[in-house]
Amino acid sequence: MKSFLLVSAIAAISLIATGCGSSPAQPAVQNSAPSPNTTATAPVKKEEPAKNVTLESLVQAFKNGGVEAETPAKMEAKDYGAAPKLGNGMRIFVPSLGKDSGGRVLQFDNKSDLEGMKKYYDDLGKASAIAFSHTYAKGLFLLQMNGTMKEDQFIKYKEIMDKVIK
Repeated sequence: MKSFLLVSAIAAISLIATGCGSSPAQPAVQNSAPSPNTTATAPVKKEEPAKNVTLESLVQAFKNGGVEAETPAKMEAKDYGAAPKLGNGMRIFVPSLGKDSGGRVLQFDNKSDLEGMKKYYDDLGKASAIAFSHTYAKGLFLLQMNGTMKEDQFIKYKEIMDKVIK
């Protein structure tokens, strides 16, 4: 029975992950005036990150705020799991949740990537309760924490992000 549940969970995660890929960028058309059969698109504006907020300073703010954010480490490709590798991230551990439990703090260059990653984690949790995680986005930062964390504990992380990221 356990192996059936494991195989089902892996299959669900695989199906969700395959729908989260990105398509290659479209080359820009260099015409001086749009032809009647094309539509003009506005250039994508790159958002400015929150002033003086970095992944490291945000993790330190968690610690200073009295919540667990232990052994922060820059995320490598393997730390993203099946998620798309977007943005830069740090893994943090929350010992009260158990060994190797915690979450990720991610910083993005644009809202589109942030929203895509948040949607990935939110949809994963909707597809399977075992894959549920808490997510919160503020500015160009995303916090993703283990779903076993109690809601009132997660709210403390959100409150710290709200204070630090304007």
